[in-house]
Amino acid sequence: MSGFNENHKLRLRSTIQYIDKLLGEVVRLVDSSEAQSPFSGHVSDATPIQSKVISDYVARLRAKMREILHAHGVSLPERRISSVWAARTVFSSIDIAVEEIKPKYMRGYGELPEQAGRELDLMVSQLEDLLHRMEGFLAQGAGKDLRARLDRLEKTGDEIELLRKLEDVITVQGLVEFRPSLGMLIERQESATFEVAVFGRVSSGKSSLLDYLLQTDVLPVGVTPVTVIPTRITHGQSPRAVVHFAEGAPAIVEPQRVADFVTEQRNPANAKHVARVQIELPSA
Repeated sequence: MSGFNENHKLRLRSTIQYIDKLLGEVVRLVDSSEAQSPFSGHVSDATPIQSKVISDYVARLRAKMREILHAHGVSLPERRISSVWAARTVFSSIDIAVEEIKPKYMRGYGELPEQAGRELDLMVSQLEDLLHRMEGFLAQGAGKDLRARLDRLEKTGDEIELLRKLEDVITVQGLVEFRPSLGMLIERQESATFEVAVFGRVSSGKSSLLDYLLQTDVLPVGVTPVTVIPTRITHGQSPRAVVHFAEGAPAIVEPQRVADFVTEQRNPANAKHVARVQIELPSA
């Protein structure tokens, strides 16, 4: 224990706290993901090796600072707040910000043409979709870790061993581009969702029956469907359709536009390369 008085200790802690804040800024600046910000004022010229080495040095500096504080009896505040909980709180604020650029609010800033309103609705839906995915990811907690999820599924079937081997190969070889696909396979194993398949002859009334049950009219009626395109109907907070393509990002459209993607008349021979369509409706 040193001979520092309380003023010395306060000064030491505040200085090291300031240094720690600056180190966090250094890590952020060399992180390649920072360059993705549309408001970043920096050119991302740090190589992956430079980023890794700097992060390692920052970790060592922080360890040394903690050691110094401990040696001189300088206490640190106890950590009480979950970082995941804090992140989810931030997402709540982002949800509110996105909500406030919807057409009904933007009209308060002046006349908004109908076409501009539709475009704004689509932009908001796309932002909300990404935000809800991130929020869902955090809500699952550590369960999103592929290894932990595989451990829980180990006794459910022989196919889990194959998935485990795939996870090993992806991790060892650094094939990060395959992790989303593996995650999707694991999700299928974990899912407790019960799906009801509705099928039958062309024009036998499948869409009419579902529209009646759902009390809506979003499913194409009286047309020949493109049978190779699976269409799923799930519950959602607001009506929308997510169209997934074999190439490119998904598109979020109004449910009434589903026929543009799943019918032979409007998408002959699946010229738009639609992989699947998911319709979300606030129906019990």
